[in-house]
Amino acid sequence: MNNLMLGLRTANDYGDQPCNIYEASQDMLDDCAGGCGPGGIGDMLVPDRMWFLSVKPACRVHDWMYTWGVTKEDKKLADDMFLENMEFIIDLKTRWTWLRVLRKNRAYKYYLAVSEGGDKSFFDK
Repeated sequence: MNNLMLGLRTANDYGDQPCNIYEASQDMLDDCAGGCGPGGIGDMLVPDRMWFLSVKPACRVHDWMYTWGVTKEDKKLADDMFLENMEFIIDLKTRWTWLRVLRKNRAYKYYLAVSEGGDKSFFDK
């Protein structure tokens, strides 16, 4: 997860909260960053794996950014970084081109779901 983009900010941006995901305690991280799905039955509909490859680290960073983000710009940054992080994992872990295409297609669907349908999750905290 060290190479994933984290949307680092200054301490003043978060008040007393950690500036980035690496400064968070495990309890704090577990409270706000689950996996790719919305929780409960939704986790079955939105799995952490794309064609047998886990993209859960990208989902956890995205959840973290949704928890602490405030503005429309924060949401856009979180969503854009979510896609970039999923693509990074896919490129790093996928050998065959045909499988990379399938995985990136799924990643783009995840991205569209949050960028077009994630306002409630982002703004209603």
